[in-house]
Amino acid sequence: MNHLQLLALISSLLIGIPSMAMTGTRDTDNRDNRDEQLLQVNVNPPLVSGEIRKVDKDSGMITIKHEQIPNFDMPAMTMLFNVDDVAMLDQFKAQDKVVFSVNKRNNKLTVVHLERA
Repeated sequence: MNHLQLLALISSLLIGIPSMAMTGTRDTDNRDNRDEQLLQVNVNPPLVSGEIRKVDKDSGMITIKHEQIPNFDMPAMTMLFNVDDVAMLDQFKAQDKVVFSVNKRNNKLTVVHLERA
């Protein structure tokens, strides 16, 4: 490799590395913005309509047929949830129409608010 080729290689590296670093920063900023948006949604999670299918006080879990849960981009379905406060289960039974909100606790989807519709 002659001196001219070496100089061209070094020049292209010096120009390319800073632009790659700037691109990486831009992606990180976008990811941070998405994380911040998710955090805002999960600080005050939206209320979702549903119908209780089963209440299991012993395990502290509740099965709810629910509409879409937007803060987790989850479609309507029937699923089992943990509850934030087991005492709230005393007030509900199967077939109750409810509105509720869900958040993650210990990496599990958990009902953090539950009331009759």
